[in-house]
Amino acid sequence: MNSECLDELFAKAINKTKSTVSNHFIINASSICITGDIHQDYKATTSFFIRDAKYFHKWHNTINESLISELISSVGVNIKTPLSYSYGCSSAGDTWLIQKALVSNKSIYLPDILHRCFLIGQAFVFFYILGTTDCHKDNFVFSDDSLFWLDSETLLSAYYFKNLKLINQPEDNFFSNNDFNLSELLKTNRREGTSNTEDLSLFNSFIRSLPAEIDNAKILESMHDGIAFGYKCCFNSQSFIFDWILCTDIESTRVIIRATRIYEQIIKFLLDSKNEIERDFRAEKIFKSMYNLGISEEGVLSKLRQISTIEINLLKQGLIPKFRIKDLPLEIKNKYSIAKNVVNRINSTNCSKLIQNFNKIINI
Repeated sequence: MNSECLDELFAKAINKTKSTVSNHFIINASSICITGDIHQDYKATTSFFIRDAKYFHKWHNTINESLISELISSVGVNIKTPLSYSYGCSSAGDTWLIQKALVSNKSIYLPDILHRCFLIGQAFVFFYILGTTDCHKDNFVFSDDSLFWLDSETLLSAYYFKNLKLINQPEDNFFSNNDFNLSELLKTNRREGTSNTEDLSLFNSFIRSLPAEIDNAKILESMHDGIAFGYKCCFNSQSFIFDWILCTDIESTRVIIRATRIYEQIIKFLLDSKNEIERDFRAEKIFKSMYNLGISEEGVLSKLRQISTIEINLLKQGLIPKFRIKDLPLEIKNKYSIAKNVVNRINSTNCSKLIQNFNKIINI
């Protein structure tokens, strides 16, 4: 992306934030920084300072975070979502919230380290059962003996998009489909249509931070204990989870179709074009590759083409596509069906199977 386009995108996204916060808070407008992807309507997560404390401004149109916090608390796993410092609605009707920045406390002593291993085990079970994706390291913070989940908008997303992931060669698949990997909670050094193999997972970033003398056997034992605890919590909360899904606007779930790293490469490829003719030629080439994944079923191909059309139109503007399930040309499954699927997932697995798959992924 050339610097002129980048500057224009950043300016529009920052002005979008200014339009909501300037009437509510006394802040230094020049301190507003882009900290996330720039999506449709130039919306992006931004940060700024109020009285020397850092805050994040987020555009919020997915599942209500207080309801997700209620779900987690009722299930009993030790995961938390940040409290909102403030929230409101813009003149255009867009909802937003402000959260105080959280920073991970450094783990020094063995009991604290093992407790964090226990938390990772719980998170593995909870996110697998609730069909959560986009669980990379930047979405989590260890603080106050808890694992804080900073971006909860993809809860249940795996249940919705599963029907577009039936591809024979997953190593060549932009629609990565690995249930137990939870889209980057445990491991990310796999091929994703990009040469970037850096591991961005919560698990591996945590393991790399540990002293070399920590015994792997103790790490695994604590994580296995966390898996057992998390599964027991979910198993005992089946009725509550079922009812919660029925009473919640789960159609607002965000669906991650492709990794941001893939989108960024496409944007660079398009905006490096010499002129509009070359850009359109490149866009058509990329567009075809987005859905040309060896799928022969015409119904699935048609849906992929519709989704890819939306994607390519946004990418040509330098924007990262962001979808909710209600925005996609898919048949919306009813809430009862989703709730039933979650309960079936709880009952179709057990601790030993979860531990076996966990060990297979982390490979330590």
